[in-house]
Amino acid sequence: MTRARVGQALLVAAAVFALTAVRAVVASRGELRRAQELEQREDVRAAIVHYRRAAQWYAPGNPYPADAHAALIRVATEREGAGDRDGALSAWRAVRGSALSVRWLRQPFGEELRIASAAIDRLMRESEDARELPPLPTTYGPHRGWSLALLFGFVLWVTGAFQLASASGPAPAPRRTTQIRAGMIVLGLLLFFVGLASA
Repeated sequence: MTRARVGQALLVAAAVFALTAVRAVVASRGELRRAQELEQREDVRAAIVHYRRAAQWYAPGNPYPADAHAALIRVATEREGAGDRDGALSAWRAVRGSALSVRWLRQPFGEELRIASAAIDRLMRESEDARELPPLPTTYGPHRGWSLALLFGFVLWVTGAFQLASASGPAPAPRRTTQIRAGMIVLGLLLFFVGLASA
């Protein structure tokens, strides 16, 4: 691969990351606004669902997931104050679930995860049959092996796709070369999505 092609491949990768980040920001903002509308209509249960969705559209630099987590913590606290144990548990579980779902090479919402886990433990132990439950873990580190597989898969996928798309010249690329590039794409996508699900 020439230096020019390496540069082009990096530009393609950067463009993919930029488009993904824009998609995350737009979707997160939309879910957050929908949640706020539902909360104003006093449909708290539905609002919790949309706050959780907003929190799950995490991307570095996207401010809306943090706003959604803050709103969920506020709702959970208010539900507890109103004596609505089920509503509070639903909101705390949304905080915990969304925080766990966005972990990758790091845990972006570690403090929110700790607070939510402690609150769920406390509320669950208020019932007679749950006092002997083991405490919920408050931290979950991403699996480094799967995280590396995810990153390697992405690089392999983008490189294979770029090489396949940029093949040019009067003579077509040898069949074997085309098969190798297609295999890179398939293997890269497989590693990327398996790593994403397992990290």
